[in-house]
Amino acid sequence: MRLIGWSYPLVMLLVIVGTGNHFFFDAVGGALAIGIGFAAASWVEPARRVKRWQPDRGSAAATC
Repeated sequence: MRLIGWSYPLVMLLVIVGTGNHFFFDAVGGALAIGIGFAAASWVEPARRVKRWQPDRGSAAATC
């Protein structure tokens, strides 16, 4: 499954360029947008992390 996941962007690039719907610069722009979004999310997310509620060991919620 990992191989399929990693090959998906390459296959999509070949399809969009092969069908004439887009050009390589569109793919580069898309990759750049994904990279910027990933970097921004990685920078923002640690600041938003809140300790999740954990039930007490002896409570009924802990035994579910």
